[in-house]
Amino acid sequence: MKARDTASYVFLAVAWGLSFLFVLRVVQAFGWVGAAAFRAPAADATLLLLAAATGRRLDFAMGWRALAMVGATRTTAGRFVPPRRHAMIGPRQP
Repeated sequence: MKARDTASYVFLAVAWGLSFLFVLRVVQAFGWVGAAAFRAPAADATLLLLAAATGRRLDFAMGWRALAMVGATRTTAGRFVPPRRHAMIGPRQP
């Protein structure tokens, strides 16, 4: 591994750990509903800033409906579906 790879992994580990600490503090301050409502816009802003900083173009050619379906079924909304129904609409797991 190159030094740049090692630095990338160390940064990722630190950022990952700090994200859990940050979420803990946000939940303490705003409750779980506030934390869930804050998470998505914060992630969106971070993604847009990183894409702009690195010069990468974000491609959403698949359309907004596919992304909305993934967002609606794989995020906080899935926690509000009763367990039996969630098992019927979720993917089969081994």
